[in-house]
This record gives sequence, C-alpha cells and structure tokens, in this order.
Amino acid sequence: MMHSLYKRLHKVFLISAILTLAGCGFSESLTEAEDLIDTFRAHVAENDIDTIYMDIYHPDVRKQLSRQDLTGFMRNYRPSIIKTSSRSRISWNSNVGTSGTTVTLVYSGKLNGSSVTEKFVLKSDGDILKLWHYAFNVSDADALEKNISI
Repeated sequence: MMHSLYKRLHKVFLISAILTLAGCGFSESLTEAEDLIDTFRAHVAENDIDTIYMDIYHPDVRKQLSRQDLTGFMRNYRPSIIKTSSRSRISWNSNVGTSGTTVTLVYSGKLNGSSVTEKFVLKSDGDILKLWHYAFNVSDADALEKNISI
C-alpha cells in the first residue's frame, strides 16, 4: 500500500515539475515579446525605420517586405500608432512547435474616441523573438491621424 502511494506521489511530482517548467518558458516568452513590442513602439515614435526593418522584423519577413513598403506603411499609420492611448493587452498566446516559438499578443486602445486593436505575431529566429506580423486596426477610419507630409 505504501508503495502505490509513493508511486502516485512520484507521478504527481513529475507532472507538477513538467507543468512548472512549461509555464516558466511561456512566461519568459511573454516577457521577451513585450520587451520587443516596447522596442518596436519606441522606434516607431522615433521614426527609426532602419532599426525596425533590420533589427526588429524577422529575417524571413524582410525577404518579402521591402524597406520601401515599410516606409509607406509608417508614413500612413505612424501618427495614429503614436497617438493611440489607453493600451492594454487583451490576449496572448505562446506556441512551441518544431519550427520554433510563436507568440501572439493583441492589444486594445483608443484613438480619437475610436477603438484600436493592435496584433503582434512574433516568431523565433534562433533563440530570439522577432516581429513576424503587425496589424493596426481602427474601428472608425475617420479617427485615423492623417499625415500630410510627403
């Protein structure tokens, strides 16, 4: 009887240890992802397209997204991204697979009285997360800040 009790306790301990280790990995991914997003937003505020393109975006994305395309996107949306307020993370998901880690974070915010949703998808490049996809959606297109500079 004591032997079966020890077996059960051993199984419970192993399962707890595995779940704890998995949770630590997800927690570290979330912290790394939020740090990258903060860095992205800081470089958007500085209009530092080169750093965003070369250091923040995943190398595989750069094969399909030209610097000119990113510059055009920033020209159109940077003022709105910068002026978005009351941001809060509404969801996140971390997925570890054979092709690496993917972390998705979704934020909500406000821009000129309209709802904003920002979605970041980050993928691992070796041991480091890099930006794979960024989406900026506003519930009312009239709320977008227009950039009249050329």
